[in-house]
Amino acid sequence: MGTSIAAIEERAGLSPHSGSLYTHFASKEEVLAAAVDRAVGLAEAGFAIAPMLPLGDLKSELTLIARGSLLLMSNWRDLIRVMMKESDQFPAVMTIARTRLFENSYRFLADWLAAKAKAGDVSRP
Repeated sequence: MGTSIAAIEERAGLSPHSGSLYTHFASKEEVLAAAVDRAVGLAEAGFAIAPMLPLGDLKSELTLIARGSLLLMSNWRDLIRVMMKESDQFPAVMTIARTRLFENSYRFLADWLAAKAKAGDVSRP
């Protein structure tokens, strides 16, 4: 079952069942797309700090990446719940979310690990 507009209004601090959500968004799909855009912006900000690596210590770099990844997932928690409920109703938004959030995050980590392996930086500390 999908998330109701009233539930979205209530969670956003608007009066439930008032229709006030529609003064900000034209549709529920637009709300979901805006949430995906916000999450993507947060992820891209995290990826932007990647040039600060290497720190010269593999353990510190892994710790930083792991903590950053956990922070992203924590911030995406509500979005992921909504995506699970609404995936059948809004497949285009879900495709964008998978590509811009999850695939880009995976690619960032895979590329970082490949670069470490190529440089021989993956030995145990």
